[in-house]
Amino acid sequence: MLIRPLNPADLPTLAAAFAAVCWPGKQPQLFQRYIAEQDRGERVVLVAEPDGVFAGYACIVRRSGYEPFRQAGIPEIADFNVLPAHRRRGVGTALMDAGRPGIAAVPAARVPARRAGHRLWRPDGRRRRLDPPRRLRDADVHQARGVAHPAALP
Repeated sequence: MLIRPLNPADLPTLAAAFAAVCWPGKQPQLFQRYIAEQDRGERVVLVAEPDGVFAGYACIVRRSGYEPFRQAGIPEIADFNVLPAHRRRGVGTALMDAGRPGIAAVPAARVPARRAGHRLWRPDGRRRRLDPPRRLRDADVHQARGVAHPAALP
């Protein structure tokens, strides 16, 4: 699977692919803005192409629009899309794996959560399965400001 940066030649392909699945808001103007932001170093846009066919993309924004992340210098995955026909085939995982070095280049910071029950990873590093009614209530979710994997924290 090829993972590469978005380029201007991709605009018609991406817009047509999203229009074909009736996905609103994915117009060429959006991708033109992404390319301009990528050229300025504000955004990284990765495109996934298994077997040479567009399957999805992911955007990593260096300076998040979410205030707690911005204050802590945490980048944000702001737009992550895999076309329905390509889901459950490793496309999303490949995009995340390719984006990790860009995220890891930014110093990690702890974003405070309301209580320890917001931890999503077990001590052995494996992800916890969240059962909202058990440990996490809606009131708690609204108080949380973000999460980070413990291995990425200072």
